[in-house]
Amino acid sequence: MINCLTIFIFSFSFLNSHFCQAMSVEPENLGPVAGTPSLQKSNEKDGVETYSRSFIAGKPNSNRATSWQKMTYTEEIKEGGGFFLELKELEDKESALHAYEYTLKTLREPLEQSSGVPFHAILYQAKAYGIGYIVNHYFDCTTRPEEGDLAVYPKAQYVPHTGIYREAKLGGRVESKWGWNNPFVYQHDVFFSPDYYGDLAQFYRLKPQPYTIDTVKEDIFTFTMRDDLYVEFDASEENKRIREELDNCDHPESKYPAEIQRMNYIKFFGKCYMYAFGAIFKTSDYKDHYPNLQGVECPNNERIEEYFTATREPKKGDLVCYYKQLGWPAHYGVYDSLGFVESKWGNEPVYKHPLFYVDTRYGNYIRFYRLNSAVSS
Repeated sequence: MINCLTIFIFSFSFLNSHFCQAMSVEPENLGPVAGTPSLQKSNEKDGVETYSRSFIAGKPNSNRATSWQKMTYTEEIKEGGGFFLELKELEDKESALHAYEYTLKTLREPLEQSSGVPFHAILYQAKAYGIGYIVNHYFDCTTRPEEGDLAVYPKAQYVPHTGIYREAKLGGRVESKWGWNNPFVYQHDVFFSPDYYGDLAQFYRLKPQPYTIDTVKEDIFTFTMRDDLYVEFDASEENKRIREELDNCDHPESKYPAEIQRMNYIKFFGKCYMYAFGAIFKTSDYKDHYPNLQGVECPNNERIEEYFTATREPKKGDLVCYYKQLGWPAHYGVYDSLGFVESKWGNEPVYKHPLFYVDTRYGNYIRFYRLNSAVSS
């Protein structure tokens, strides 16, 4: 069983600086977007001009809403206060939800419609690979949030905090669940939240379209599609040069070609087949559901074809097998789009790379497989 807390600690490290521009708790960022606007200016204190609303609603009851943990607010929003409202109290069975679980459940319908993926599968992905995996696959970064967008606090202690952005006449607000065993959901100014959620916020919008089939075109890529559905590496001088470059890399972050992207938001410590099958089956416990893969470290074509069907038109999320010897995969990955694959390389991280931009030990042949339940979809 994967330790969800451990994965979440690592999985959002990229949000701090790599993936989406963050809004900080500064006066110029307050107002219509982040809340706590300058409806009235307070007096200067120590030479710093502070801001506040003309009213503060729903101040927390320290004996009730905050009994689970003492809360302070980010410099009390420049010591001017902010909007805070106890939105609702969850039932006992929901009080143990993590913030990301509450957020995803709230966004369930638009998330399913946008992604084309069942909600239970998305939740499995979040638990197995971290909320960063969900953000990267189903959301695009936005610098101007709108109603229903995802809000992320990447500098929160232990685990990134998430919520749903809500538009309001008096400035943007966030709906979020604070703490793990706290039954209350709050609506608050973007930065009028506990200090341990940090002073940065990032916003993401659902991608507009579900996954589509991406047909491999022989004249674009450096390989040939054979009649038996194996993709064969084209041993041109340029391809050989790239392979040699990859084989000789001692420091991959600095020496790999620009086409190879390190997936910083994914921290996965298992083997390549574990990553591939876990992502495709939507759960890290896939062997419980696919018993013929139980105890098989590198399943061959015969076992794979109990659950998958080979295809010449790969779709995002299909299995990609690499072969040195036909019939016996040497490496496994997940097809992304436009000839790119996500795969775990030995003891290295997960990379997104063109089909044959891999070490020669993975062989000169590839086959695409689609999970049988999705073949006709």
